[in-house]
Amino acid sequence: MHIEVRSAAATDAQHLSRFLRYAAGGLIDALYEDVIPGKSTVEALEHVFSREESPNYYGNARIGLADGGIAGAIMMYRASDPRSHWSDPLVPNERRAVLRSFDDLQAEGLYINFVAVYPNFRGQGIGRTLLACARVKAIEQGLSLLSLHVFEQNEGAVRLYRRLGFEIAKRSPIVPHARVIYGGTWP
Repeated sequence: MHIEVRSAAATDAQHLSRFLRYAAGGLIDALYEDVIPGKSTVEALEHVFSREESPNYYGNARIGLADGGIAGAIMMYRASDPRSHWSDPLVPNERRAVLRSFDDLQAEGLYINFVAVYPNFRGQGIGRTLLACARVKAIEQGLSLLSLHVFEQNEGAVRLYRRLGFEIAKRSPIVPHARVIYGGTWP
């Protein structure tokens, strides 16, 4: 299989929405489900990637291609970017409680908001390739640290990150919600 990476485009919003939803383990559903009547969670989320004032602006993403087809994506930006403080006027304030555990987790350096791969492409090196792009981007920006958040119960992702040299800096309990599929902590 031939793997390559390209910059994301505005037309990738639907894929980026799906990837963020995969990576977020139900958090995105807790935030966006039914916020726009008649639209799916993925459709409601798509606008985020076109907003330059959002840290999830498509310009901060890279798309992983496997044999020319979209297989995965990574969203990354400087942790110090003023846009990194999430907000979305579509999401009611009461839904934001699921994000409370992030208040105790400070990101540093180049922050990887998400990395995700479509299920049929997992285990084929796409995630590693996307994370290698993040390392290159960090070096280009003069940053010596990459950071990310991961559910401790997402064992496959935790294994990958450990193999790639990531270390646990801090833990915070996950705010329970019916849509969030993981419990425990964010390591």
